[in-house]
Amino acid sequence: MGNRSTTNKHFSKTFRGIPSWLERYAIAQNTNTPSNILKHLEKDGNRIVRAAARANQKRRQESE
Repeated sequence: MGNRSTTNKHFSKTFRGIPSWLERYAIAQNTNTPSNILKHLEKDGNRIVRAAARANQKRRQESE
């Protein structure tokens, strides 16, 4: 998932069908995950995924 050329469309399609919290966690941690996907992951059913998504968003805001 570290490929910078990954598109929002790809992330959106992939994200919807991922039953594994570990995969969603990896997406939430990925610095290339689009903000709109992170916003969805901030509402995930798994608290670890939610925390990773929030942390990723926070890092982005701090680096701007």
